[in-house]
Amino acid sequence: MKYGIEYEPKIEDPVVIKVFDTIQEAEAHMEMIKTLNARTAAFHRIVEVDDLKEQIQQAHWEEVSK
Repeated sequence: MKYGIEYEPKIEDPVVIKVFDTIQEAEAHMEMIKTLNARTAAFHRIVEVDDLKEQIQQAHWEEVSK
């Protein structure tokens, strides 16, 4: 099982922005989000990633956020 950070923009569907192999890595990344921008942390959450849809979303997010 993989874990992802899901971001839910105000007017769009949620999107997985980052995928991790362990829950500990995902939790560490959430802490970083909380530290860097506490206001947006409320719109992020850890989700289990077990299908291709989330992995495709994450790849797309990485491409457009460059």
